[in-house]
Amino acid sequence: MLGQKDIEIGEKNATFKSNLDKIGIGDLRKANEEILKLKDEAQAYKDHMLQYKEIAQVNEVSLKQMESAHERFKAEADKLKKSLEAEILSLRSMVSELESDVLLKTTEAAAAVAEKEEALSSALAEIKRLNEDNSGKIAQMVALEVQMSSLKEDLEEQQRWRTAQNNYQRQVYLQHLSPKS
Repeated sequence: MLGQKDIEIGEKNATFKSNLDKIGIGDLRKANEEILKLKDEAQAYKDHMLQYKEIAQVNEVSLKQMESAHERFKAEADKLKKSLEAEILSLRSMVSELESDVLLKTTEAAAAVAEKEEALSSALAEIKRLNEDNSGKIAQMVALEVQMSSLKEDLEEQQRWRTAQNNYQRQVYLQHLSPKS
């Protein structure tokens, strides 16, 4: 691959050869010096070209290393992405299960609360009924106590009356038995 400098050197050499035909021996020395000068320039250009070529090769190797590192990084990133996606799916599944468990527990808790409220309501109704029964029984007991007290008083009065009547009959009997004097 010829660079711009190589083309210029080739053109200078062609010009030099055409001028060489026109020049004499004295000018040959100058021409020889010119040739050496051109050879030095050509060598310098060649050295520069080789230097640039080495730089290009180093850059190409570096580029290939960078591409290789990029491919490895890309592969690792894809692997990590797939791993994270799998973990996300797993976590979503766990969240779904937990939501189902929470819903089930909430339903069970609501049913238990409703059952407890029903039992409490039933117990309160039973307590109220028993209190009413108790109040009725207490009222009956008070009425029976009043009646019993009244009957007791009647019984005591009847016993006093009976005792008085027995005493009267005994006295009447004793008076009948005793001689009249």
